[in-house]
Amino acid sequence: MKPQKYLWKISILAAAILSLLFQCSEDKTYHLKFSDSFQKNHLSAHRFSMGAGDKAGIVVMDARTQKIVYAENAGEFFIPASLTKLATSIYALDTLGEDFRFKTTLYSDGKLENGILSGNLTIVGGGDPVFSVEDMSHFVRGLHEKGIRKVLGKVFYLDDEIAPRMNIDPDMPKTKYYNTSFSGLNFANNIQETIRPYNKGRIFLTPPDAHSSVNWNHSNGVYPDINYKIENGQWKWIISGKYNADIPVALPVPDSGYFFAWNFYLAAKAYGVKLPVPERISMEKFRNLDNSPEELVTHESETLGVIVKDLLLVSNNQWAEVLMVFTAHKQNPKIVRMEEAAVAMKEYLVKTFPDAGFEKSRIINGSGLSSQTRLTPFQILTVLSHARNRYDSQDGGNSFEEMLPVSGISGTLKSRITDELLLYRNRAKTGTLAFAIGMGGYTTTKKGNHYTYVFMKTNFPNRDLYEKDKLGPGENYKWSMNAQEEFENQILRWIKEN
Repeated sequence: MKPQKYLWKISILAAAILSLLFQCSEDKTYHLKFSDSFQKNHLSAHRFSMGAGDKAGIVVMDARTQKIVYAENAGEFFIPASLTKLATSIYALDTLGEDFRFKTTLYSDGKLENGILSGNLTIVGGGDPVFSVEDMSHFVRGLHEKGIRKVLGKVFYLDDEIAPRMNIDPDMPKTKYYNTSFSGLNFANNIQETIRPYNKGRIFLTPPDAHSSVNWNHSNGVYPDINYKIENGQWKWIISGKYNADIPVALPVPDSGYFFAWNFYLAAKAYGVKLPVPERISMEKFRNLDNSPEELVTHESETLGVIVKDLLLVSNNQWAEVLMVFTAHKQNPKIVRMEEAAVAMKEYLVKTFPDAGFEKSRIINGSGLSSQTRLTPFQILTVLSHARNRYDSQDGGNSFEEMLPVSGISGTLKSRITDELLLYRNRAKTGTLAFAIGMGGYTTTKKGNHYTYVFMKTNFPNRDLYEKDKLGPGENYKWSMNAQEEFENQILRWIKEN
């Protein structure tokens, strides 16, 4: 054998390895280990159409060996968007447990005689993020079944176990349903929809809210232009455009606690229970009521495991924020605000994953609805790896992997990566904001290999221009669709080859 014959091959291999190590030199938490059977040629950030300002990062781990098989810019910070919900979900599950249930409780502090309650009723919110219309019916029916037909005192509602907040992110549009309010009391996703009954000219909001109304003004424009004004405590939505008024428009609820209380009032009336209009009360005042309140009716939510599965499936922002704040509040009762809870969640991540560099991350909220949040692909990967190992369905429940949307089948992946070969092979969480896109999850390749992966791409200069209204939705849509298509084509080829 002549050593010179193979010298050039050795030199090329050494240069390639040094190049990859240099790309990931900031990732001090793991050592790269490459598998000969792993085809990397179709999985590279450099294969993307990288426009001015674009940055992409990829990291892939063999689920069996727990070794990184490919990484590129894995320690760089990106805007994670809804990939943040993966961290929020694990924070809640690890802290509260899969079997935890939220409670919403109705208390009374008076005597009941002949169907008449002489005292007060108080609704105490326990942070249930998924309290639905059906839940409201069961809740009020419980009141009716206790024999109450009329309340002579007052009806209070307490929603400050989680500090009431009008919008998730004040820098995002306040007219978007995904930027709604939340508090210790939440109802019907804290979203209203416009509705025009058949052969009726007037537009209504459903579920109803006595503090909100809507006017529809026909004018130029294909899509509805949504604005609002506040007059005498009334929230008045103004929708303009040629958009068909018979197609519902989703709107954020500005006050989730009142929204809950008003629908409780209406539901009670439907069940034949006469109540005064509910009033907000603080926990301090509730504790100082003249008579000691007694528990009358309690509603329990689905288990946290079910709620997290639904959260990851539909990517509901309000649910994520409530989970984060409530979890932090359970750790420290003094924490009731979103900003404080974001700090607590970061502390959990730093402690739980000491080698992932979370101390340098920036977490603004629990949903990812912020252009200021910063996470790395490797940090998301550590969360996914932890989740897969800890929640593995050995007890007969859903594994964390089974909680995620399935490509071409369900949730936010129903219309993505729809190639028949990949059905049931790819489960992942997506994240999208203007000029920021990502995906992280688990995949089983054609050859039966199991990988955990994260892909992220952000254009920070364009994001800044977008926030200054110098780039519009059209430019963002084109960028996002191109980035999504390119990555999905790459991951499709990669899965087929491995």
